Amino acid sequence: HYPLRRQRQMCIRDRITRVREHLTLIKDTNFSILLTNDNEIQTFNENFRYKDIPTNVLSFPCEDIEGYVGDIVLSYETVLRESEEQGKAFSDHATHMIVHGYLHLLGYDHIEDGEAELMEAHEVAILSSLNIKNPYDE
Repeated sequence: HYPLRRQRQMCIRDRITRVREHLTLIKDTNFSILLTNDNEIQTFNENFRYKDIPTNVLSFPCEDIEGYVGDIVLSYETVLRESEEQGKAFSDHATHMIVHGYLHLLGYDHIEDGEAELMEAHEVAILSSLNIKNPYDE
């Protein structure tokens, strides 16, 4: 599995670059992305959200540094598993999770229905501009 994993890691690096370029055109900001595994993201999730389970993406906003909106943590293992379960291309799902995390850094949320609809609309528009189909379509 190592060559396939390495290929997916290179793919996600390419997508990260494309997403960062696109998102900085939308809003002149900087952010970092940590690509990690389920064990590490579970530790972050437990320490910061009090949920002792792995997750696909976490966002940590930063308001202290001008032009820097924060950090995105992405679990390679969870994103891969979800993409396989949902029948989506790994690169498309990873890109969606990066966009999702970025919108959280900008203050968007999906707790309330109205907020969720607005956030999803932004996600769909950004992904569409990257030639990725609507992830919410069944």
